[in-house]
Amino acid sequence: MSKQLTNTALALAATATAAALSACSAAPEPEAFGPTWQVTDLYKVPGEPSTLPAAVAGTVTVAFGQRSLAGYTGCAGFQATSLLSDTELTITDLQFDDPAPDCPTEVHDAMVNFWNLGRFEVIRPGNGSGSTMILREQGNMVDPESIKLVQ
Repeated sequence: MSKQLTNTALALAATATAAALSACSAAPEPEAFGPTWQVTDLYKVPGEPSTLPAAVAGTVTVAFGQRSLAGYTGCAGFQATSLLSDTELTITDLQFDDPAPDCPTEVHDAMVNFWNLGRFEVIRPGNGSGSTMILREQGNMVDPESIKLVQ
């Protein structure tokens, strides 16, 4: 075998090995999330006061990515596949971590129930580009639940 052919074969083998190793070790890039929103109010019945205790307002959070969301119920993390537009949020594949054993689950349970509703109207008060967003349950036109989020 000629020296040039041997060097070419070695170069090709090295390139193939490097490509294979980089493919095996390359971790997928995490999705970039937008700003974190704090849940400040939970409305179970329109016109009634918020049922979110003032002591936990702001500890419940959510951040939206292009095709997913991640958040914290006040007791446990959660994540889901989502589609967020200017007017609608749809959630699928919702998963919650186990709540901390010493955490009062009243707010956690309310947030689990809310996110499990799955489809929401997106309302942005004012000119629509502010730091407040309201998510209102779709499909229940009698008493839709909603949450208020702020940045």
